[in-house]
Amino acid sequence: MSYKRLSFSALSALLLLAFASCKKDHRLLGNEVLPQSDVLDASSGTNFPVYAHSRPYDSIVSVNTDGKFLGVNDDGSTGKLEVGLCLNANLVVTNVDFGATAELISADLVLAVSPTNFLGNKNSVLSFSVYALDSVMSPSRAYYTSNRRLASSQLIGTSQKSFTLVEGKTALVLPIDRAYAQAIMQNKTALTGHDAFKNVYKGFYIQAATTNDEGIIYRCDLSDDISGFKFLYRSAPTSTTTLDFRFTFNGSTAARFNTARFSPVLALKSQFNGDTAAGADGIYLKGMGGSKAKVQIPFLKHYGDTFNLAINRAEVIFNLDESYLRSLSSSTLTAYRAPPRLSLLALDSLGRETLTLDQRNSNYISRYDGTYDSNKQRYVFNIPLHAQALLSGKRKNYGFVLVLADPDPLYVAFRDQNVEGLKLQGSNGVLKPFFRMDYIRLENE
Repeated sequence: MSYKRLSFSALSALLLLAFASCKKDHRLLGNEVLPQSDVLDASSGTNFPVYAHSRPYDSIVSVNTDGKFLGVNDDGSTGKLEVGLCLNANLVVTNVDFGATAELISADLVLAVSPTNFLGNKNSVLSFSVYALDSVMSPSRAYYTSNRRLASSQLIGTSQKSFTLVEGKTALVLPIDRAYAQAIMQNKTALTGHDAFKNVYKGFYIQAATTNDEGIIYRCDLSDDISGFKFLYRSAPTSTTTLDFRFTFNGSTAARFNTARFSPVLALKSQFNGDTAAGADGIYLKGMGGSKAKVQIPFLKHYGDTFNLAINRAEVIFNLDESYLRSLSSSTLTAYRAPPRLSLLALDSLGRETLTLDQRNSNYISRYDGTYDSNKQRYVFNIPLHAQALLSGKRKNYGFVLVLADPDPLYVAFRDQNVEGLKLQGSNGVLKPFFRMDYIRLENE
């Protein structure tokens, strides 16, 4: 469940600058043949232990994209995720005039949603509350998922809704207070153009709550033709003709971001509270800034002190936990699935996330992997460039962090593009995480 169409150009430019690509590294052993006098020993498929525990996020940036999430789901494996949505209505024409005698029939927020790509129970009925925003949102500003300060106390809509059809497409239709919408139709000054409109009607905050089951999180497509703030009205009370008008949720003036609140299961909460040893029993990851994992590979700190190594392949492997595997479903009514990709990032001396050298190198990123292997139920990360730098002493090993994000350098910082969660086996598991390295040991000079 991810989107890559970005309208958040300022943030993208900043991330591109921070994650600038490196040139090809010729120090690694590839297909080249080493002089026999330099070779001491070769090792293939040697495994070394990996230790990890889960950590919470403070907050994450929510990127201004056409695709956003909305809903509540408790997946039973990681915890309860509540995702709210802030967005503004865009007036794409000028000098709108509904007419002095216009009579409102209905006003709704219409959100096109995927009928197949959702998280949770498709039959869930959620309760929705819609609030007016009291601050203007900027399309170029970074908003965080912890930000709920924009919403006012003005409640302008409540409903209980599930999937419905609008013009043959699957959607959520959330009714808006009649008096609020009628006032918009009569405010000719605000309808002169988008700037005038947004200064009065700044946008909406949509909050969801579960009713009686695990709930559902929808993936919304705000660029779809049916998405928008839609009015149905008559030009006069006596008219039998129904007219419609729609404010859009996309375009250059659109601002959209998600809020998120995560309540972890008890086993994960203990790790959040500092019980790092509990990571041996399971490693938890959750999208939308729910959970990440601190990873340590002690081998990478010491082995290179004794020998010079030429590394051909260096894999970090994580296997899904059996209890989580049992919760996965391919039913058309209930959808829980392993995230399609994860990212293993390096930490610096201050604990900040950085790209591994393999992610930065255009010749190695295709071999880095991080894709879910559904046959073996695992994730594999190949980091020979980074491992070589650590073992040679050119970089210090401050550990790694495992996150639910696309490993592509352009998108790895966007943690609001997934809402899935998963549990991986810890060091007490039968298929515990491990580091496997193929290398040749060289004579020390």
